[in-house]
Amino acid sequence: MHIQVPLADLTPYGAMLERLNSGLAVDTLVSSLVEEAVAVWSRPGFDTLMCLPRLRFEPFEYQLRAAENVLRQMHGRAILADEVGLGKTIEAAIILSELRLRGMARIQPGMHTVPERSAANLPAVSSVRVSAPS
Repeated sequence: MHIQVPLADLTPYGAMLERLNSGLAVDTLVSSLVEEAVAVWSRPGFDTLMCLPRLRFEPFEYQLRAAENVLRQMHGRAILADEVGLGKTIEAAIILSELRLRGMARIQPGMHTVPERSAANLPAVSSVRVSAPS
C-alpha cells in the first residue's frame, strides 16, 4: 500500500528529511548504543517477574515479595538474612534467575563454599570433597 502525503504536511519535518536525503554516514557506535538502549527500555520492569513460569517450584508469596524488593529497591544487590528455613536460597534463586533472564547477570565458574550436609543435596557438588585444616 502506498500513501501520498502532500509536501506541505511534511514542512515540520524538513530538517530531518534533509538529513535523511543527504545520506550522511551512520555512526556505528551511536547506532549500537541506541540499539542497546532500546533493548533495555523494551524489557518489562521488575513489577513483572519473567522467571516465574520457568521455575520448577512454587515460591511462597513472602519469598516473591523479598525478591521483588531486592530487584526494585536495591538494584539486585542485597544481603538476605532472616530465620533459618524461611527460604533465603529460594529468594536468591529467584533474584539470580530474573537477572540472568534479563541479561543483567551471568554465572561465572568459581569455587562455592557450602556446608558438607548441604553438599550431599547438590549433584554438582556431592562428588567433590574439599578438606580444610581445622
